Amino acid sequence: MYALEENTALVVDNPGTTDERLSVLGPNGVAILDLRQARARTTTAGWSVRDARYSYLTDGDRYLARSWSAFPARDKKLLIPRDTTPVPVNRDVFFSAANPDGRPYAFRTTARELAARVQVRATATTYETGPGFTVTLTKPFGFTAWSDTQGSPQTLIGLRVGIAPN
Repeated sequence: MYALEENTALVVDNPGTTDERLSVLGPNGVAILDLRQARARTTTAGWSVRDARYSYLTDGDRYLARSWSAFPARDKKLLIPRDTTPVPVNRDVFFSAANPDGRPYAFRTTARELAARVQVRATATTYETGPGFTVTLTKPFGFTAWSDTQGSPQTLIGLRVGIAPN
């Protein structure tokens, strides 16, 4: 599943062929949610999902849809996290319209904050409480983050996401 942000395009070359390639163009990005290994469950407490794979691609990045492979733009550098401070608390991970203090791109912001730190897991919650959910982001083996020239995380490849009722 692809989610395009405003003013950003996902260009598809050779659609429908074994050589189908996608490229990101624009100032924002494209989120890719890979649910092939995800497991959903419904209990009396509510629904949950675990092991969804999230990648976030930005300008110049490429994606091979047939092999589910993402590649950062050549001018980006592999990010080696050094920050040991905790990821900031996020109590509105999906940016609720009901929250007067909500911030757009809250999920992406938390994912990038985690990528910039040595911390391997971060949690965030939804603003709504009926029902409310906890979102857990985890950097599994193989996760990579790529930075721009200022060294801030831009491209994220292979972050794991879980959502559970709280």
